[in-house]
Parts: sequence; structure tokens; C-alpha cells
Amino acid sequence: MLKSQEIHFINQVLITFSTRVKFDEKGIDELSIFNDFTQFDLLKNYEHIEYYSAFQSLLFDSEAKIIFARITYPIPSTKTAQYITDLQVVAVKFLEDDYGEIQIRPETFEDKIREFFKSIELDFPDFPEFSKKYYFITENKDLARKFAKPKLLELLEKIDGIFIQVKGRILVAKFNSIANITNCKALLDLIEVA
Repeated sequence: MLKSQEIHFINQVLITFSTRVKFDEKGIDELSIFNDFTQFDLLKNYEHIEYYSAFQSLLFDSEAKIIFARITYPIPSTKTAQYITDLQVVAVKFLEDDYGEIQIRPETFEDKIREFFKSIELDFPDFPEFSKKYYFITENKDLARKFAKPKLLELLEKIDGIFIQVKGRILVAKFNSIANITNCKALLDLIEVA
């Protein structure tokens, strides 16, 4: 069950972005991808996910949604199993084309070391800030380049800490932080340009 401050926050998002989203009365029922969220790497390591409110993008009707979820995850490096539950925001968009498997996430020091020995990352020389910030991996580089349109890469250069996964025609994106207005805006911007 949502806490009162979480309900207040969701209402605040709806008011703040009233020209860009509307409350989705269907919720997430029609999104079969959430019946088995473990198919998405960026969602599968959570202990529990409860999906609540969903907003539809006014630009895409049911093809793009912003979903609020209470996510329970383990606290790393504790002696006993301890968990945190946060309200987070997840974006889902059904894409026009199949882009295969793509993952975009903040690049870590370990990724840089790995790239030194074996190059698996797709870099974009025309977007050096994006290539510096994010680790972009895919099985099909040609499809991934079609997905990575200049408008998308320009947007991602301005956003910190977003995680994106594409499986075929489905894009899922989120931040690993408590839902806030800045992250909601970034996810809305993402689904509008992706």
C-alpha cells in the first residue's frame, strides 16, 4: 500500500506534467511484460516489485507509460539480509521497430578496464559526452545504431544515471533512486524521443 507522501508525490507529478501525461485508468494490466519482470535485467535483481499508478504519455496513448512502483531490494554489504523499499518510477515504451537486445547504463571503472582487454561497447564519436558517461552494449550493432538517433544521444548526454534496456520492441528505463520530479521529467523526455 502506498504511503500518503507517495500518493501526494504521484499527484504532484500528474499536476506538474499535466500537458504531457494523463492518468492511465487501465493501469498496468495490459502490460504483460510485468507478469514476468525478470526478463529485463534492470528489474530482475529486486526482491519484490509492486506496481501502482501509471500515466500515459499524451503523445503516444498506450504505447508509452510512466509507472510508479514500490521496489524492495537488498542492502549491499550487510551481514544479515536487510532490505529497503522505495517508490521508484519506470518508463515503458513499445517501439515501432525491433532493435534486438540493447543495454545502456552508467559506465563504471570496471567497464573501462574490461574495454581495455576486450571491446564490446558501442561508442559514438559524434557524441563524446554520451560515450564517456554511458556503457552501451548490444548483440547487433547495426540495429543499435538505428535505435541511437542523434536526438536520443543528445538527450542522454544531459541526463545522469539512467538505466535503459531494449528487448525487441519494448524499452524499459529507470533510475536507481527514489522517484523524484527530475527523474520523471527525464523519463518523459526519453519516451518522447526514443
